[in-house]
Amino acid sequence: PHCFISLSRWVAAARAYLEAGHTFLGSCMQTGDIERMAVQGLDNTRRALEEQDAHYNAALDKLEDEDQRARYFHFRKQRTEIQWQLIYSVDLDDLAARLDTSALDKVLPNLVYGSITCEDCEELTPHHFGHLIPLGQAGLDYMMFQANSTG
Repeated sequence: PHCFISLSRWVAAARAYLEAGHTFLGSCMQTGDIERMAVQGLDNTRRALEEQDAHYNAALDKLEDEDQRARYFHFRKQRTEIQWQLIYSVDLDDLAARLDTSALDKVLPNLVYGSITCEDCEELTPHHFGHLIPLGQAGLDYMMFQANSTG
């Protein structure tokens, strides 16, 4: 969205510059003289275009940086065993009530890299998932907040 705003502002500045140039040339051809005010007006619109050009290029650079980061992302192949004692050490009600991000920080690596497929299916109960899923959702919510706050 920021890039599109920058582009529309650049287009408006470019049009203003072209119109100012057209007016300047028309005035020079009509009078046979170069007026100082007309040159200053043209110069001001040129500076405005250069400023918008810089904003637009900065927005493009930001998009390119985001594209580069996405290009090098890959999912980790190795997974670890879920440490249920660590998972259950987080009180879900307390986590929500106090927004205890330090508790999330402790279990986040286990949530992200723990492998549920390595667990014995016969030992997993709804109680396991009843704790794991809300904790995972809280972890994702926290990670999304961190990603949005750092840009």
